[in-house]
Amino acid sequence: MSESGTSASSSEASNRSFTKVKEIKVPVHNFVLLKCVRQVDSTIFLVGTFVQTVFDENGDLDLHSHEETKFLQHFEYRINDLPVKMDSEFCKKRRTERTANTLRTTFEVNAPMDVETIFDWFPFKVSKAKMLIEMSSITTKDNKMRIRPNLLLCRSERLMNLAIQTPEAKFDIDGSEIPLTVNRETVLDKMDQCGCYDFVSPLPKLWYLYDKKKRYCPKFEVSFYLVEAGESKFVQIIFPMLLIATLNTIRIASGEDISPSGFLGNASTLGLTAVFILPSIVTKVRRPQYFTINNIYIALIFIGLTLSSVSETLVGTNIYALLGMSIVWISFVFPIYHAFKYNQFWRKMNPHSFQLNHRVKSADYKVLKIGNSPYQDNCRTVEDIIQLSVSKNNLQTNDCEANNNKKDIEYSVKKTSGTFTIVEA
Repeated sequence: MSESGTSASSSEASNRSFTKVKEIKVPVHNFVLLKCVRQVDSTIFLVGTFVQTVFDENGDLDLHSHEETKFLQHFEYRINDLPVKMDSEFCKKRRTERTANTLRTTFEVNAPMDVETIFDWFPFKVSKAKMLIEMSSITTKDNKMRIRPNLLLCRSERLMNLAIQTPEAKFDIDGSEIPLTVNRETVLDKMDQCGCYDFVSPLPKLWYLYDKKKRYCPKFEVSFYLVEAGESKFVQIIFPMLLIATLNTIRIASGEDISPSGFLGNASTLGLTAVFILPSIVTKVRRPQYFTINNIYIALIFIGLTLSSVSETLVGTNIYALLGMSIVWISFVFPIYHAFKYNQFWRKMNPHSFQLNHRVKSADYKVLKIGNSPYQDNCRTVEDIIQLSVSKNNLQTNDCEANNNKKDIEYSVKKTSGTFTIVEA
């Protein structure tokens, strides 16, 4: 009897411990104000402001309460999959504003971005600096309710999703204000504070990642495309290599009677010069690959210089030297071909897909007050946007007209075979 009683009690305890937690998806609008992208040593930081607005349309969260230990304060951030402590050097809470059904929290952000190389064909190199921001779910202390943040997008203004801070006015030597013109150059001067990179465009890419399994959107990604200018590589590498190829050609084609030691000495000088120049072509990566097009280019140059160092006096023919000279010159086809591929890649990136007024506020812009009315008046969930896109693709025009407004933005939906559906905002 005691054993059966013990078994029953343990079964009841097990059932209680595995009771399904009630889940609530809370609509959240997260506005991003970008101030600049700054480089400190080799790390790139995104500097900006996040404004997180939580809506409690059904009163489930009791946001008007000020009992800090019981009710929701804000959703904490994870940046590039790492949790961020509030009031750390990367993210600091500035203020919180409450109404009966909204909670607006402002954060100052100065966090590192991940940089990955996405195009590396010498002398052209394109990197992607990205920051993946995820809002963490919250489970109440009694483990009875899990609150998931469900991101919203503004229906009529891209600027209310992400905006670049308007460039500041500048002053002349005499103190008079220089008229400010908001154009690509002034925005680029404000955003680009990196020493080793140039921006492809000062306007960032903004992606929202919808979790198809859990049917909500807790994360988004802000990214910039950066280039290590190919022009500098021409000055540092291509022109010196052109000089080496020319001197090597003159040395071989001169036909002068040079002793083997003198011939080898001249070749060694050119080879050592190449040794100091070419390693800067190779990019440091976590998982190096040996058979890359850049490594093939370097190998051709060294093979050509090696054959060029074979003296006619030693082998009785200058065919090896002429072959080496030809290989060195043929290697210059690589940078020319890479320039063509870079031009194709540039078009694919489409850096001018957004206009400045999509990301930069003009002087007469009137800010849309999100949170002063039900969120449905100004925003849609990412799931609604995806469903609307599916309806349009299926030519269900009646549904589209019923659910869409002429002022609504048509966001680009990128279907994927993985966990997420991506919406470009």
